[in-house]
Amino acid sequence: MVARHRLCEVDAQIGSVLGADGFSQFQQYVRTVPSVTTTGRLKQSLSYTATPLTDAQAAGVTQILTEHAPIAAPNPFAVLNGDLGVTTFTPEARAQAQGILLPAQLQALQDQIKQQEQLFEARKQMGQR
Repeated sequence: MVARHRLCEVDAQIGSVLGADGFSQFQQYVRTVPSVTTTGRLKQSLSYTATPLTDAQAAGVTQILTEHAPIAAPNPFAVLNGDLGVTTFTPEARAQAQGILLPAQLQALQDQIKQQEQLFEARKQMGQR
């Protein structure tokens, strides 16, 4: 409860510096970091395959992952500490992704998310979270 109160104080301070519009943009950025990171890693992993990710597919994947509940980092500055978050892959997200990705690309996305989840769990077990 104290940590949540502290985060509210930090949010208020950031908001006072950035203003309402700037703070809204900052919140949107923080919310999309896990999805953008996942998509970037997917694009890189597919870049030398027979099925590279197009820019349009990458934009679509980012939007789908952002809309379907990324696990947000509790600290808005976690990205500075190397914690880029983990994206969940709900059945709804998978169904939407099937509409824009080839089967090999969809499998690579699922593998990418699984690797991120495993890394997240390993970090938690090591006490880094």
